[in-house]
Amino acid sequence: RSAPPLLYNSLDAYGCGFVSREDFVWLDRWQPCDWIAATADAEEWAILKALLIRLEGHPLRAWRKRLDKDDSNSVSWLEFQRCFQELNFHGNVPGAWRHVDEDMSGIISLKAYDMPSAQLLSSFKTWAEEHFGSVHRAFTVLDNDGSGFISLPELQRACLKRPWKGDVKMLFRCLDVEDRNHP
Repeated sequence: RSAPPLLYNSLDAYGCGFVSREDFVWLDRWQPCDWIAATADAEEWAILKALLIRLEGHPLRAWRKRLDKDDSNSVSWLEFQRCFQELNFHGNVPGAWRHVDEDMSGIISLKAYDMPSAQLLSSFKTWAEEHFGSVHRAFTVLDNDGSGFISLPELQRACLKRPWKGDVKMLFRCLDVEDRNHP
């Protein structure tokens, strides 16, 4: 007799104070994402994340190389699902997604995926902004030979000269997802 307010307000598309047949009919064509009805599965998420780390060596590298391929700084359900399809993983991907996407926004951030990786990138970004004005400007200054690439030694020298407390070699490996320039 009384629907939960969120459901009622969602179905009352025009805010008329009532729900008509047309307000229901669209549900026949609606195909919800698998994760919407899934139960959060922390164990499955741990398995998926361990798989990514085993393949890429670090959560940040896995984020950049396997999940956030478009460098949007967020991962959609479709990107997440595609990643594990490419890995031929057949476990509870929707449940793992729900564990990470706690607010059910349909998007996960690096912070939600792996807080230490988010902190590492944040500290490096802060360092670059403090010493160079922006990450883009830092890259321009650090690219000593103008090649369009920064080598590990170039980055290490810069981080020694203008102290950054992070793990430079690990950051470099995580950023070089195309394996162009690291040992």
